Amino acid sequence: MRNALLLSAALIASANALRVTVLGGTGFVGSRVVRKLVADGGAEVTSVSRRGTAGIVAPWASEPWTASVRWAASDLTRGPREEMREAIGEPDVVISCVGQIGFDVQQNRVANGVANVEAARCVP
Repeated sequence: MRNALLLSAALIASANALRVTVLGGTGFVGSRVVRKLVADGGAEVTSVSRRGTAGIVAPWASEPWTASVRWAASDLTRGPREEMREAIGEPDVVISCVGQIGFDVQQNRVANGVANVEAARCVP
């Protein structure tokens, strides 16, 4: 975990003009990563989530930085690969914040494993 935090800090520090796609960018962790990359790092950010909208990124939905994010919709667990490829684009870096917690083992496996594997297959 410490290494992941150090890597995230290094990416944010050097994010100027970096094209970054954040998978799960409207979730609890992902929205904070997107915000940090845009507001502090100046990165060109695409957020990929099921809904693909800034409207659910509380409490920041109305903040100015949200207008500079490309919000893309794609269901990483069930969506067609072509749709995923289009949503992900051609970034320099992909950060996955896709995940789920809960007691449904099968749903956790799909949301935490399958979604990331399918997304990885769509990265150029």
